[in-house]
Amino acid sequence: MKVIRRFAGGVVAIAAGALLLAACGSATNANTVTMALPPSFAANYIFPLEPPGKFTTANDQYLAYLMWRPLYWYGVGESPVINTQLSLADLPVWSANSKTVTITLKPYKWSDGQAVTTRDIQFWQDLMNVEKTNWGAYVPGAYPDNITSMTVLSPSTFQLHLNKAYNHTWFLYNELSQITPIPQQVWDKTSASGKVGNYDMTPAGAKAVYKYLNSASDSKSTWTSNPLWQVVDGPWKISQFTPSNGQATFVPNKAYSGPVKPTISKFEELPFTVDSAEYNQITSGSGPDIGYVPWQDVNSQKSRIAKLGYTISPWIIFSFNYMQLNLNSAGVGPILSQLYVRQALQDVIDQPEVVAGPYGGYAVPSYGPVPVAPANSFADSFEKSNPFPFSTTKAKALLASHGWTIESGVE
Repeated sequence: MKVIRRFAGGVVAIAAGALLLAACGSATNANTVTMALPPSFAANYIFPLEPPGKFTTANDQYLAYLMWRPLYWYGVGESPVINTQLSLADLPVWSANSKTVTITLKPYKWSDGQAVTTRDIQFWQDLMNVEKTNWGAYVPGAYPDNITSMTVLSPSTFQLHLNKAYNHTWFLYNELSQITPIPQQVWDKTSASGKVGNYDMTPAGAKAVYKYLNSASDSKSTWTSNPLWQVVDGPWKISQFTPSNGQATFVPNKAYSGPVKPTISKFEELPFTVDSAEYNQITSGSGPDIGYVPWQDVNSQKSRIAKLGYTISPWIIFSFNYMQLNLNSAGVGPILSQLYVRQALQDVIDQPEVVAGPYGGYAVPSYGPVPVAPANSFADSFEKSNPFPFSTTKAKALLASHGWTIESGVE
């Protein structure tokens, strides 16, 4: 559950997960909004091209996205769809039997006054092409492997040529979502003292640039002093960062050229190591303006939290929880590899009871890899119907039909 405190100037909310709290009344500083981050959400990498070990929600959605906008923005309210208003480019245009996609940028500017252009897209692509295995979202055969070349038509328009035709919706939501313009006029260098050039235009040069940016990103103590990270095209700039715990403060990018400009002077992210520490601050009355309530405490503590001036609402994220079965385990791997065993396991998972019990009603059953909440057009009838309703009787019969027996009354 999320909780939000109302303060002079309105209400600010950043998408995340669980249940969000919002406090009413006056914040400690009416021009500053504080937000609690869940455990393990402290940022530790600032360069948007995040390697596998640093490819986290904390580093992209709670840090990089505030400062460097991806080419396309996703989410309109709770609906998981493309947001044309907040995207940096117009919707793609397809041609050549869906093997060429043409994209035109909107007139955004970097905080140093330079325009966001196709050169910034090319810079990203050049680094990605030589360092794709250091991209946390990389899957062999997918982006950027499925892009054979890029053609720059003008400072605002470019084309991507693909190795085959792809479903337009899939490519827009899964592949184009991975592209982020980055400031070539500032970042295309191989050392802190070196001059900006066009090093990315050769594989060796691109590798040297990546090595430098990766090293600078790992230097968390210099994030606020390094001029690299002060050139942004998003609505916020980082002004303070505490490496030991990940606490971050952002101030408005006064040159932000996009819509929905900041209306406060500071935004602070407050990491917590455990849920109970954040919850104790909330209930003591000294909590952040935006926070969250652990699932187990929501229903029993609603009235108490409301009396502290908070409003409570679901914080819906487009995702689902699942169990990862170790099919490679030497002991149980061969057993779990049998389809009927996995079906029997599913038969004894009572999703409605789990939703009503541990989650206090703040969850929905999931029956496939596409979430059914929030409402969306991607989840079809198969995602919404349960192929394995809870039934211990069916699970026992299935196991018995394959030679399993119950011993000593233990099921």
